[in-house]
Formats: sequence, C-alpha cells, structure tokens
Amino acid sequence: MRANLVERISAADTQVLLIGCYVIPEDAWYGFEECPDELTELNLRYAKIAEGLSNVHFAPLDDVMNWEKELDLLDGDRVHPSVEGAEVIGEYLVELIEKYETE
Repeated sequence: MRANLVERISAADTQVLLIGCYVIPEDAWYGFEECPDELTELNLRYAKIAEGLSNVHFAPLDDVMNWEKELDLLDGDRVHPSVEGAEVIGEYLVELIEKYETE
C-alpha cells in the first residue's frame, strides 16, 4: 500500500484502519511459511504510516491471533483463520472501529 493513497483517503475527514497480518506458522500451506520477514515488514510499514497521520490507525492482528496458545484460531491450512479465528478478528476490529468513530 502506498502512503499517498492513505493520505488521500484520510484527507476526506475519515478514519482509516490499516489491518496488519498475523504471524504464519512454519507448517503453513501454499508457501506462506516462507513469508515471516515480509509480513513483519508490512506490519512495520503500516504502523509507520499510522504514526504520521492522526486519523489513520494500525490494527496489528498479532495482538489477537495467538494461535500458538489457541490452535483452533487457524484453519487446517494453517494460513487462514478458522471460524473461531474470524470471530476473534471481527470482534477486535469492531472494538477498534467503535473506539475510532468517536475521535
């Protein structure tokens, strides 16, 4: 995502929520197990964009997708969230949206 896109969107007097990626397990399918450095970098970039704009917020999914402690948060492919994981993510995003709507 290019920062100027976020700047243009945020200039419209809106709240922007950049949703990060959670860490993918080493036994993930589809080659995603080879992407931890890239996902970390993407999250760092999202956080940096959010730091520079008062109405842009970063939602790091690592905060809620603790699949190491709750294995049922991931689907069988170990990449996508399970139904339970999607519910956890959804509840987290609703909380953030409600928080930032009032700002």
